[in-house]
Amino acid sequence: DVLGIKFNEAKQLVSRIAFEAMILGPSKEPTSESQAVIRVEALKDILFKLKYKPDREYESREDVQVKVNSFINYIKDRAGLLYDDSGNGDFVFAHLSLQEYLAAYYIAQNDTIDTENGKLSRLEFAKQIGGSSKSQEVLLLLLYEMQRVRGQEKFPDAFYDAVSTSVPDILLLSTAAMSDSIKFSKETDRKIIRLTIERYTQERSQTSQQDR
Repeated sequence: DVLGIKFNEAKQLVSRIAFEAMILGPSKEPTSESQAVIRVEALKDILFKLKYKPDREYESREDVQVKVNSFINYIKDRAGLLYDDSGNGDFVFAHLSLQEYLAAYYIAQNDTIDTENGKLSRLEFAKQIGGSSKSQEVLLLLLYEMQRVRGQEKFPDAFYDAVSTSVPDILLLSTAAMSDSIKFSKETDRKIIRLTIERYTQERSQTSQQDR
């Protein structure tokens, strides 16, 4: 337990924070590979909405607020997952890789994702963020996590089929996934390899023509 919160629930809470951080994007210039900054007020709001259930008479609003504050202090001061970037309540994850893994875990654990445009299925959401270079590592980790979810072993194939015509760097992402031991079907494997060879051959041909 973490302050009365079970381990699995604590991981869900922290992964939701990471997901919100992914949506916010990097804290610095667009080209920067950095963690997102989450204001302490926003952090408390995220956790409170997840924890407070008005129909539970045994947990008042005040009780949940105390638990949320204690949980934030725990993951900041004892677990070391977050730290105050500015000293003014600007929280960031200890490392970008941690934020990316937990965001991918959150997506993998939820069949539907709440967005500004309403609820999206996991696959629809993955397709939506597929075109962002900043989301590539999250997508790779998501594909890996989905292989561990019972009944979702074919998710990598479904993802590839959904984004193959809309994501410019899908071949780079797919070959990276294959090198990370993410399992596609044999048919998708062959398709990725064939298209990669065709792309390589085309680029070599263009380079040769430019050198003449």
